[in-house]
Amino acid sequence: MKRKILIAGLSILIVLVIQNFSTSAQENTSDCKVLMKGISEHYQGECKNGLAEGNGIAKGADIYIGSFRKGFPDGKGVYKYKDGPTYTGYWKKGLKDGEGELRYMVNGKDSVITGVWKADKYASKLKKADDYKILNQNNIDNYSIKRTDQDIYLIEISFERVNQKIFPRDLEFTFSSGHVTKDGKTLTLRDFTYPAYCYIHYTILKSFGQVTCNFDFEVLTPGKYTVLVTNN
Repeated sequence: MKRKILIAGLSILIVLVIQNFSTSAQENTSDCKVLMKGISEHYQGECKNGLAEGNGIAKGADIYIGSFRKGFPDGKGVYKYKDGPTYTGYWKKGLKDGEGELRYMVNGKDSVITGVWKADKYASKLKKADDYKILNQNNIDNYSIKRTDQDIYLIEISFERVNQKIFPRDLEFTFSSGHVTKDGKTLTLRDFTYPAYCYIHYTILKSFGQVTCNFDFEVLTPGKYTVLVTNN
């Protein structure tokens, strides 16, 4: 998902940059320098103190479209190398740095490397985005949140105490959107939008008295979720 958003954002950036050049007085900035050798021959874009600064297009043996700082690619940008590969992602001081995608051809077939770069070198794969986030957990002994299906949008919440399914009598709940039904001892949330915020409040009786339980969480990724809240 993050990669799709990144690429979409860069595509919008490229369109805006090109539109800028067609109307801007800075279209021909021959006195504005790019300090990266492969793209230093010709520059169109924003300039500061004689150096490329802001959005621009730089050309040489290679082509770069994106953000500049102090004469170097810095921020989001697309870099097309003369021998074919294209890098779409983040830069820092003229080096690939941050999340990005490198496309290149191997034996006539398109290949892609997606991940994180550091100082122009591939460092690691992208971390899997979290499916959910715990916002508050008070007097809850254990919980389980599992994403069991990516095509069905549903959240099923059940409660357990001493290995027995229960449904708290004074259960209070609030959801950011959607329609809630009680199916036996399970709360089911349907027709909601993401991210979904779920706030649960109830009390249980223990040997030393009544205890207030709170369990608040946020579902971030679309899908079907099974939530089990446990008290001993």
